[in-house]
Amino acid sequence: MKKLDKSNITVRQYEALVLICTKHHLENKYPEPQEIKTAMETGSDRELQNCLKALDRKGFINFKIRNGNPIIKLSKEALDESKSLIDKLFVEKKKINYKDLQKKVINKRKDSYVNKFENLFADEKQIELWDLEEEKPNINKKGIIHGWYYYLQEFPNELILNKAKFYNIKEGDIILDPFAGSGTTLVTSKMLGINSIGVETNPLMCFVSRVKTDWDIDIEKFKRIALSILCDLIIATKYLSNLKLESSLLEKIPPMELKQWLKPKLQNQIAYIKQRLSEIKEKKIKNLLFVALCKSMFESSNVALCPGTSFYPLRAKPDFIDAFSSRLSNIYKDLHLVQSKNHYGKATIIQYDSRKMSEKITNNSISLLVTSPPYPNDLEYTRQTRLEMYLLDFVKDMEEVREIKKTMIRGSTKLIFKEDNNAKYVEKFKSVQKVANKIGEELKDKNWGWDYPRMIREYFGDMYLCLKECKKVLKKGAPALFVVGDQTYKNVVIPVGKILAEMGQDLGYEKTDVEFFRMRRSTMHKIPLPEEITVLIK
Repeated sequence: MKKLDKSNITVRQYEALVLICTKHHLENKYPEPQEIKTAMETGSDRELQNCLKALDRKGFINFKIRNGNPIIKLSKEALDESKSLIDKLFVEKKKINYKDLQKKVINKRKDSYVNKFENLFADEKQIELWDLEEEKPNINKKGIIHGWYYYLQEFPNELILNKAKFYNIKEGDIILDPFAGSGTTLVTSKMLGINSIGVETNPLMCFVSRVKTDWDIDIEKFKRIALSILCDLIIATKYLSNLKLESSLLEKIPPMELKQWLKPKLQNQIAYIKQRLSEIKEKKIKNLLFVALCKSMFESSNVALCPGTSFYPLRAKPDFIDAFSSRLSNIYKDLHLVQSKNHYGKATIIQYDSRKMSEKITNNSISLLVTSPPYPNDLEYTRQTRLEMYLLDFVKDMEEVREIKKTMIRGSTKLIFKEDNNAKYVEKFKSVQKVANKIGEELKDKNWGWDYPRMIREYFGDMYLCLKECKKVLKKGAPALFVVGDQTYKNVVIPVGKILAEMGQDLGYEKTDVEFFRMRRSTMHKIPLPEEITVLIK
């Protein structure tokens, strides 16, 4: 038997394949070429033929052209596995609006559904948050709060614990993270009883950090509302497995992006939950539920972060209801734990450009800076959170996404704008010019639109401005720690940590050093690369 090649299947190939399998299963016939092109979001006959040829090579179909027309037939191997490739919602035309659906849900509510989830919110034996001998929280072992929503690129929270102790940071001090992400530094500082400030340009990440550092929640009310939401979701899903939900949310997300992330049933569930959560009056609880929704949606989606967004529609993923209920349970239990202690630090989150952060932060006020800035790895970080930004109404179109991108460090060629010129700040650094020139030499025969040498120069120009801003807000003698990793492109090594240290010397930091942190594998080149901590002392 020929083995199906399930690797590297594209969004358009998947859309075509599921339509072919579903149409054959339900109607015992194959879709017309125009139907497939509609599913693929294309009007091109050439793209259709290329897609079908690829599915033929992968073993899913037998494809040929007869009299100018495509002839399709499912392979025996695909027929044997077709159950996983059949989705009635791909061909379903009937729709239901939220108001009518919710009437059906209310009429079907049963106590038995509450019982199904009740054990998820059962009180557990309290673990000790504080190890009195070490005088630090056990969150580094338990992942308390951090697990509500985490970012792939973030450093371990143990680093904050260790460095705060090493530099004798105490109550009354302020820890700063100018690239706050999902709040690792802020949550850990709060646990330590130390105030913190996080600067972040991504509005979703600012929202996540605010939610993760606000523990003043009525947890019994949270439990009641969470149970109600889960019960309604179970009932609604029975209808949404066979009908499409009318939703303004689904209409505003670019179609191919939506299809890349979510299968039709999951699209329905997410749109339903979004509408259902909008009815909740308690803002803090609503926000908690939205954070849980975002991460559960990702866990059940077609996408994995490697660290870029990769499409794996045939990979087994958790059922959305299971993922959502598990995350709500963890939130409830974590709140029980943190509310057993009533003395924590205060976290402040500022949505702003770290290259100008001294406009928002008092000069000479920061006792410790710990962060992991973007790397020059050509990852366009809004891609990883774009669906969630649409979901929570932080953006309504690509123009608003573009405006967010303008505030980000230029670590990707997709973040370079015509008017950018921060490369001028690093013209004097031979190390930067050497790397950029080497990459340019490797790419001299390429005729594409992505300017990698310029990206390198703009990235380090942006980081130069960021280091300059950090120096303004740090106290005299205070350390700034940058967790950075060397990168490679076309086998050219980019020594990020050493270049940042060199720029720190130029800016007048009293002491600079580069400490080894750990080894990590390059996802592009499959070679180990050091991750380091660049230490700059004001």
